Amino acid sequence: MQNIPFKIGYIENIPVLTVLVESINASNAHWVKDELLGYVKEHHPKGLFLNLYNVKHIGHVGLGALIALNNQIKMLHPHAFIGLQPEVSKLVHSSHLERVFQIWSGADNCLICGQASCGHKSELQRRMTEFLAKDHPIDENHIPHRGEPAQYKPQPPLDLTTPAQPTPKGVMTLGMAAVVGFVLIAGISAGTFMAAQNYINTPARAPMSQDEMHVRFDKNQDGLINQDDLPLLDATERLTLAATPLCKQVGLTCLSTNK
Repeated sequence: MQNIPFKIGYIENIPVLTVLVESINASNAHWVKDELLGYVKEHHPKGLFLNLYNVKHIGHVGLGALIALNNQIKMLHPHAFIGLQPEVSKLVHSSHLERVFQIWSGADNCLICGQASCGHKSELQRRMTEFLAKDHPIDENHIPHRGEPAQYKPQPPLDLTTPAQPTPKGVMTLGMAAVVGFVLIAGISAGTFMAAQNYINTPARAPMSQDEMHVRFDKNQDGLINQDDLPLLDATERLTLAATPLCKQVGLTCLSTNK
């Protein structure tokens, strides 16, 4: 097994990077993106075809990774995403990203010479199936999780039953002070305050998956949850993030349960 998520072919000296994973999701999206961008930054190709023929599924984090990739390759000529499978194509179109991505299929004119019928087209279609994922398995157990946000872990509820004990009381006081201070700074409504308080004090709340976190908080869809998303979050979303380990990552005042 190997730990490089793509294979390289060429057509007219233009690299065709074939992604070898069958799913681009929260566990590998940043690694796939980093490796592909690393190739681009190291080799500076004049054009690039990104072949997704092996990819059967893309999660929301994976979609963010494709957006980040597109931002880096869109100035190359020619460039395109090729080999989109039905589920991936459906997700791209439902997100209206076909307006942003250059997507090529065999029915389109050649991106190299512009002709409706040429040798480039048949060669590019052959390159789509040149490297199959089943023939080049990835060792998923040794994927470096670079850029992956910290996994959200639920915190125990504040102990409100033993006010006489100094430590729980101190924690409760600090927690309430942090919430009240954050509410005053954010200028949010009492309803939002109560929703956030209920959120952080609910002991049985199941942790959000990374896909769910990115759907809710990756507002600019770059595959990361960071300070760039902060201006796009509403007051409730900010309070929710303040109650998770991502608070410092996005530049929020953390609630006491995460300090």
